Amino acid sequence: MCGIFCFISKTDFTGAQEEILSHCQCHLQNRGPDEAGRLEFDSRVLLLGTVLWQQGATPCRQPVEDDRFALLFNGDLFMDRDGPSEDSDTRWLFRQIVATRGEAEELRELFGVLKGPFSLVLLDKVRRRVYFGRDCFGRNSLLVAVSNDGIVVSSVLGNKVQQKTLELPPNGIYYMDLAEDNLDLHIYPWNTKKEESESALNVTFEDPIELPWLHSVNSEISFNYHDLLKGSNVDSDQVFNFLLSIPAVSILCNDLIRLLEQSVRERIVNTPAFCRKCLPARDPCPHPRLGILFSGGIDCTIIALLADRFIPDSTPIDLLNVAFEKIIRPNGKKHPSTVPPPIDWNVPDRVTGRSTLQELQRLRPNRRWNYVEINVTRQELNDHKRRISDLV
Repeated sequence: MCGIFCFISKTDFTGAQEEILSHCQCHLQNRGPDEAGRLEFDSRVLLLGTVLWQQGATPCRQPVEDDRFALLFNGDLFMDRDGPSEDSDTRWLFRQIVATRGEAEELRELFGVLKGPFSLVLLDKVRRRVYFGRDCFGRNSLLVAVSNDGIVVSSVLGNKVQQKTLELPPNGIYYMDLAEDNLDLHIYPWNTKKEESESALNVTFEDPIELPWLHSVNSEISFNYHDLLKGSNVDSDQVFNFLLSIPAVSILCNDLIRLLEQSVRERIVNTPAFCRKCLPARDPCPHPRLGILFSGGIDCTIIALLADRFIPDSTPIDLLNVAFEKIIRPNGKKHPSTVPPPIDWNVPDRVTGRSTLQELQRLRPNRRWNYVEINVTRQELNDHKRRISDLV
């Protein structure tokens, strides 16, 4: 998770960009505490990037730039690619952008093969264009606010920004041409073969971006499991084995596990091998470098088991279990104000988490599973409620 911020001014800077940035800079730094960079271009464009180091052999300060391009990127790319394995996604993507030489057709082709959740801002200093957008599913945040002075594009803005803010529709890659008097908004739309969703932004549609990886997904396959089981006389404890004996079902299940495994592997393998304490000396790090939000449910348990495949046995894995305060009031009566009511932290997620922890320890006895119990009081929740609402 990184923070990206871009202000595009209609005229030379008037100071509005600094005022808006001051309202959201602390939120951007929370998203990227490890590195921060800033770039001003032609007194019209301000770029700021904050980086949470999760990939690559070294942190990658943003914006990444050369004589022509400057890139802000927040995301994960899941396709096969050439280049050093220790490269971050940002460095790899920047090299591909440089190779396009800013040609519109080549840029569209590059954007079309990006597979994974992302948001980005790209400045082409030669063509004097600013591109911005996010993946076709809108999985990473990107907000936009328009004022009389210009347009703001940012991962987060906060409640102090006066301009009307909306979430950038994930309809394609937008761009603005600094040479145009009115700073019109253009878009290369994702070619998702669906009706274009209405946008609160007035945009000029350009040639679409093809998404070959999306069009290759077979969405026609579906099963009615009740029909598959009808007349089978299968015992209840053998239902899953029976379904897996059906080739079409088995193939889909294997494909799902393969894709999940690939996704988990890429997130883990590209993660730095050092925690914050061990990073300066680059000593062998025995501390956990992976944490999993863990309620004990099936989803997080599968992720934990898949993660176990790619992390050395000597490295612990943190299972982060969150419980919110549950106050016990016997017989529904309120306690006197001088006597605080007892707190019961054994909420359902805490109970299932402990139970599933025992199962993980049984299945993977060589792994050290750190079950981290995080207790959130009502007071803490109320103190942060406004901040949470800003993020949501």
